[in-house]
Amino acid sequence: MCGYSSGGLLAVKYTLDTMEAGNERAPDRLILFAPAIGLTRFAAFASLHRILLIFPYFKKSSGWRSRRSTIRFKYNSFPKMAGDQTYRLTRIVNRQLEALERQKGFDRFPPTLTFTSLVDSTVLTPALVHRFYSKLTRQSELVLYDINRNEAASQFIKDAQDSFLKDLEKSSPTGYR
Repeated sequence: MCGYSSGGLLAVKYTLDTMEAGNERAPDRLILFAPAIGLTRFAAFASLHRILLIFPYFKKSSGWRSRRSTIRFKYNSFPKMAGDQTYRLTRIVNRQLEALERQKGFDRFPPTLTFTSLVDSTVLTPALVHRFYSKLTRQSELVLYDINRNEAASQFIKDAQDSFLKDLEKSSPTGYR
């Protein structure tokens, strides 16, 4: 089973649900692309606009911020409902992951191959590593891609993920490569 971003989160959710139910239809393997296991703290505010809807002035904020078409593959608006649902689902999946860890059930989780960026502004790679990958006990692989770390370019790049990457390189994970 494959999934990208919230689709990756849904693939993990489906796998956890089938494992909890003892269903034999659980995937044999997962391939995830930037799964939304952890989101920025701002995701919690995706539905905050609803509070303001009691005032007529804010009624139009219940839809998209802009109804214009996309420009160069970026939305001109933020889908608040989808943001809120993804945030809520992330919390549910994280509770399921914690329960699976308490039950020592990660040995049954299928091998997982994940591709994700260290510099993603929405999906948090440290959360993916600490909440998910650090618990995997079967042969899984995490592929991190990053910014250009060429010495000549490094003076122009502010690297907030450098300490995380160094800590990750020092650690010796047992359940994944």
